[in-house]
Amino acid sequence: MTLLRTTLPQFNNLEIVQKNVGGGHRYYVEGFPCGTCYMCRPKPRKDGTIRKAGKCIGLPSVTSFSGQWGGGGLYPAGYRHALDTVFGEYTDKAKDELKDGGWLTDYITNTVYELPTKYHIEEMVKYRQEVEEIPTPGNVARDFGTGVHKSLEQVLRGDEEAEIPAQYANAVSAVLTWLEKGGSDGSYVVEATEANVFHPELLVGGQIDCIARIGNRAVIIDWKSGKDIYPNHAIQIAAYAMCYEAMTGEEVAEAWVVKSGLHGFEAKRVEDLIPAQNAFIALQEVKRNVDLIQFV
Repeated sequence: MTLLRTTLPQFNNLEIVQKNVGGGHRYYVEGFPCGTCYMCRPKPRKDGTIRKAGKCIGLPSVTSFSGQWGGGGLYPAGYRHALDTVFGEYTDKAKDELKDGGWLTDYITNTVYELPTKYHIEEMVKYRQEVEEIPTPGNVARDFGTGVHKSLEQVLRGDEEAEIPAQYANAVSAVLTWLEKGGSDGSYVVEATEANVFHPELLVGGQIDCIARIGNRAVIIDWKSGKDIYPNHAIQIAAYAMCYEAMTGEEVAEAWVVKSGLHGFEAKRVEDLIPAQNAFIALQEVKRNVDLIQFV
């Protein structure tokens, strides 16, 4: 499937591959020097020589920067912090033992039972694991959104054998109705879905959920399923717009964030991409400077 309608000559033959690295995404651009990942950068040895760079793992994702802004809702880090406070932190990645100091452990040990703290910590492991198996509202919405997104992609790609599960039908239908309604120039005609893009100067990559056209103008759309549409979503899609324009030489006329899921349907267009694009570039610069901070 051709992901972009047109590309500038220097990008015509570049394949952009999304890679899962460390729980996140990076974008490997074939034949393009990344220069940002730890594998690409030459590594100095203690003897002063330089170790040769390894195989590139790709450019950082747009969301690794836009996500720094936050955007409301329950984030996993906050959820983990709450569990750490109540039950105690895990000692390591195996998650089968807790550190002493959880609020509930201290409370039981000091005020309820005269049993060794170690006994209560062992009990807290079991209780914490049981709590973690309970779906949070954020996880439920995320999983539902994943189902809607997958079903929508099948429909937009023209999969005639696609069977949309009943629980996602209304959310998918709302999006299709919105696309059909379009704007003053007619319907939004989908050209590509899940299009991998990158920016050769900002050195980031990403995946645009949907590229469409209205009249002869380019429109990019990002599907969301959370409770609301937040500023960081605008920052994210503004960065995608910069990537698209850098690769194709074509201006993005409209950038939309479309939410369809458990919290209903809503579509918002980023009125002016410039502030959102400036915000993304500023977040990149903040991260670069934070990475340079050292203590002596």
